[in-house]
Amino acid sequence: MYKRVTMFSVPNWVYWMVHIPSMGIRYPIYKLLHKDFNIYKEQLRIVNELRCACENYGDKDKDGNWNIKAWYKSSPRSIAVKVRFMKKATDNVYDNYRKQIENYTYSTTPYAFRDGCGVFNIILDFPPIMQFKASRTSVSVGTDYQGIFNWDYSKHPHALILGETGQGKTTFVYYLINGLLSASVSVWMIDGKCIDYNQYTKAFSNYLPYTGANYETVLDTIKRFKTAMQERIMEMRAKNINNYKQDKNMNPVFLIVDEYQVIAGALDKKQRTALSEEIGTIVRLGRAAGYILVITMQTAHSDYIPTAVRDNFEFKLVMGTASKTAYQMIFDDTDIKGLTVGKGRLKLGNDYHVLSIPLCNGIESAYLSTADPDSTTV
Repeated sequence: MYKRVTMFSVPNWVYWMVHIPSMGIRYPIYKLLHKDFNIYKEQLRIVNELRCACENYGDKDKDGNWNIKAWYKSSPRSIAVKVRFMKKATDNVYDNYRKQIENYTYSTTPYAFRDGCGVFNIILDFPPIMQFKASRTSVSVGTDYQGIFNWDYSKHPHALILGETGQGKTTFVYYLINGLLSASVSVWMIDGKCIDYNQYTKAFSNYLPYTGANYETVLDTIKRFKTAMQERIMEMRAKNINNYKQDKNMNPVFLIVDEYQVIAGALDKKQRTALSEEIGTIVRLGRAAGYILVITMQTAHSDYIPTAVRDNFEFKLVMGTASKTAYQMIFDDTDIKGLTVGKGRLKLGNDYHVLSIPLCNGIESAYLSTADPDSTTV
């Protein structure tokens, strides 16, 4: 149940004085129940920030009534917020209210306008759930404020993972691979650094280390993946089906290209164009066939991956804190608060999420023999 935010005009010290009695009552109860009392104090602090933001963005009429109302609802991983301006307000006013809350508390979801209110969630700091979940259509990719978050790649295919060094890209990919292998999904890997995955070659149906001098082999591997996709499309037509999910014997196949900018950055313009064309074909046609592309890179600059290709990736994740350029490319907004290492901002289709990624330092040994019998290292 939502609670009303009140006490807009009082100083901070008055707000805390009012809550001292309730804090005194709750403290021994929390101790007795072995609950973390600091969580309750943090929720009070956040409500105080909601109150202060109401004072900053609201006004009083001639009778002393505020033209803004706000409500909140607490849960273990988030605080849901509703705010309403009694006079007509622009999107910028609602979004600036949200941004002030984000600046003084935690990351938030973008605001949406529902039932006459601007609605958003404050994402609290919570530990991720270490559990691998996958099927023929989805895979766990982290934890959001509602629990384990599953990526339905049959609906939103192809992933672009951005992040500077040390922000958690590799941890995310390890977690993704473990999830896929837990469902016996075939995974191809083009390893741009030859550091993080070369000890796990047995996990992949195809593994190719990029050496800096084997561009033709990289291009050939991507072409083979594309050809396999096209052969499945022909098979689907012969069976008069339009999606791999309609045939239980057709399983998804993933191609992960790690540190794509290392590969693309070493190519001349002609080679880069040829690479982008192959990538573009997979991105356009892979969904129905269940051939899914995952690219990791530090920046999604159009010099490396054309904008038209980049925009066809339905799953776009920015790990940790990134540059304003990266935020602009993915979210069309530079005024975005960075996250701590191991957390990421996700744009999935038209929806936005904040994910916490479990600390995954490698591929589970149980999955190192799950690749196809004809698994190859090129």
